[in-house]
Amino acid sequence: MTEARIKSPLPRMGVDVGDQIQTIISKASQEISAGRLDTAASLLKEAVNRMPGSSELLTTAALLSLQTGDSASAEIYLLKALQLSPTNKDVIHDLALMYWSEGKTIATREMFQRLVDVDPGDADSLNDVAVFEDQCGNVGDATTAFKSAIILPGATRKVFENCFEFLLRIGDVVGFRSVMGTYLSRYGDDDVAHKWQNEAAPATIVPSAATRKEPGDG
Repeated sequence: MTEARIKSPLPRMGVDVGDQIQTIISKASQEISAGRLDTAASLLKEAVNRMPGSSELLTTAALLSLQTGDSASAEIYLLKALQLSPTNKDVIHDLALMYWSEGKTIATREMFQRLVDVDPGDADSLNDVAVFEDQCGNVGDATTAFKSAIILPGATRKVFENCFEFLLRIGDVVGFRSVMGTYLSRYGDDDVAHKWQNEAAPATIVPSAATRKEPGDG
């Protein structure tokens, strides 16, 4: 099954966050591990109140809030981070994944589209769009996103594999052959190519005249 990117649940804080704030965040993380969620939430609010202008801190607070099951606070933190850094791809991606996990289709699509608008040359973002649209049952949109992703220089083997799996699943043999040609020109005839060529073999075999049945043969 096709997969979207998996993000680290808690990024390392950068140099723009003071030692005191770092200590509070670390303590909040410990409180979450101990199951003391209310204490953790209070600590996160304290950290954000001390440094409200750090999108990095807001993002970390959001991810920690998600660990406690507090998606409402996580959304508030992420939206504040997005206000501070409107083109921050990590923040947009975190919002998209959060909305997706909550089944908010329209909000998820808006965030993924924003991600693509910010960086149209990001193959991973287009892959995520394709996987999302595939899971929503939008075959046409998923196909378009996958084919847009694989022509980009940054398309990884994983993006190609997602595309291969999708095309075979929907029975698009012609599309599969075209994408395989693109893959071979970029990565060569490697193990990944062999794997998916073997997967595709049953779908691409044309029955011989001896095995084909004509109408009325019984």
